[in-house]
Amino acid sequence: MKINSKKIYIGIVIIVFILMSIFVSNMRHDDLQPTEKDNSQAIPLSVREDMIGKSPITLKSGNFIVGVDIPAGRYSATTVEYDFGSVTVYELGTKVPEVSEILGFIAETAYVESIALTLIESQEIKIERLGHVVFTPLHTELKTELTTGIWEVGHDIKPGTYTASSKDGLSGSIALLSDEDIVAILKLGNGESDKKSEIVTLKNGQVIRISRIPTVIFEEVEKKK
Repeated sequence: MKINSKKIYIGIVIIVFILMSIFVSNMRHDDLQPTEKDNSQAIPLSVREDMIGKSPITLKSGNFIVGVDIPAGRYSATTVEYDFGSVTVYELGTKVPEVSEILGFIAETAYVESIALTLIESQEIKIERLGHVVFTPLHTELKTELTTGIWEVGHDIKPGTYTASSKDGLSGSIALLSDEDIVAILKLGNGESDKKSEIVTLKNGQVIRISRIPTVIFEEVEKKK
């Protein structure tokens, strides 16, 4: 029986084509399969991570490191009644104060009830003359009344134009920063060099630093029709 070489050649071509089709199909199937995540490097948690369910932490006078003595996150720092002293949080890797406040009741015209803080890994905290400072987890929500400390437009207060005033008329300052550059400094209160209120425009992402004023009220300015 004669062997038809032409048919053999066609048969081989068909087999090769089928095998290649199967191979390509398997490759596409593998590409569609979910790959396992590489968990060898843990993703650091944001300081804006939801603080719900986390317990308050109490620190006494001394020097402390964020990530060692207290987890990174958002906190409201308070002290016990009739106690007062200083709380300083330094900018990361420096001895430049990011926040430096006298916490507690000194007099009716000078006191800070709480300090809003955003603590990040490796920052240094210095507490002086205070027996107890309670760092209570601070939940992120939009407000129009902000206490002493650091706040962010878009997270803690909506962008917009506001009339800012000291709730109790106590003197202090508000610094408005954009990309770490100072946009404006407002001095509010009943002092000779202070204003009772100021109009300020807040833009998304800007940082508000309130110093020495227990509470600042932001009343939104109505847009003219």
